[in-house]
Amino acid sequence: MSHFIDYYLVLQVHYLASDDIIKAAYRKLCQTHHPDKGGSVDLFQKIQESYETLIDSEKKKTYLKEWMAHYIHQDSFDFGELKPSLYDITMYHVKEVLLHYLKAIQDKNYEKAYSMLSVRNKDHLFYKDFMVWQKLISEIHHLLDYDCVLESFNHGINKLVVTYKVKVKEFNMLLNQVEEDYFRREVLYENNRWCILLSDIDVRFIIRKYKKILALNKKSARLLKKYLPKIEENHFTKMVSKKYFINNCEYELLRYLRYKNSFSMIKINIKKESVSEIIEILINNETRKIDSFCKYTEQYFLVLLPESKLEHGDVVMNKIINKLPNEYIHDITYRCVEINESYKSVKNILETLTRSSS
Repeated sequence: MSHFIDYYLVLQVHYLASDDIIKAAYRKLCQTHHPDKGGSVDLFQKIQESYETLIDSEKKKTYLKEWMAHYIHQDSFDFGELKPSLYDITMYHVKEVLLHYLKAIQDKNYEKAYSMLSVRNKDHLFYKDFMVWQKLISEIHHLLDYDCVLESFNHGINKLVVTYKVKVKEFNMLLNQVEEDYFRREVLYENNRWCILLSDIDVRFIIRKYKKILALNKKSARLLKKYLPKIEENHFTKMVSKKYFINNCEYELLRYLRYKNSFSMIKINIKKESVSEIIEILINNETRKIDSFCKYTEQYFLVLLPESKLEHGDVVMNKIINKLPNEYIHDITYRCVEINESYKSVKNILETLTRSSS
């Protein structure tokens, strides 16, 4: 008994946790404690041993008997205090709660959807605003299909939050096209029930934005595209024109307002024209398929990084700089920004970027 290791404690999961939860916990711990990232070799070996035992159904059965015997022997464990309703997210079908919420949105049963929100949301997001917000969105986007997969969970002392990555398929009634989108949604255990936790958003600003979009649609389709561009031909290409780059930015800003999907942008200043072609090649090679960029002026490039934080911009630039010939390293500077609530328009973002760069 003296050499007993609590594998559940090592992985920081409940003893009734499903394989999905165990895998998610293992991946999260590996990101922090892997020796290649400066973690302890001993701790990582325990993490590895714990995962290999708990993910194997036969090993897990054998270990669970040892685990129970250990705590009963120690007389320090009351199984009645575990309260799986508070801890085991698999027993109460958390995914089903989120799917019921999405179903309510699809059926335009916004009253039911609002009832499923966390008290934390209802303290700031009033019923009337929620109803107007969802009804305006439904005038443009009709939810066709949806699904979600577990991404992570946060098991703190005072809260248990499960995060899912949601995939939706929508019909854009203004552009007459089907679109796919991804966003994250959290489910919170609160007041003895699971509820939906929305990110902090300025719903009234979104309402104004959508009212403006709908008003423009009635007046002019040309003006509408300025606010809601048709992006399927250009959003997933990298080197685009200045016009389409701004369109892609408008699209990402709208996604941020709806789903709180973060994105970032980079401005790369060029001191000599001779480095311009090399930078263009490197941006194209060192960015993802979903990224896009343009030569905004003769003096600088702008790079759009959807689904990314500020630090991702530095990662991209480090890759570019590391592959840049030494004679050109001092010919570029750059600046990154991550979009947050302070940016109310693409113009506002561009104005921030075009100030003095680091």
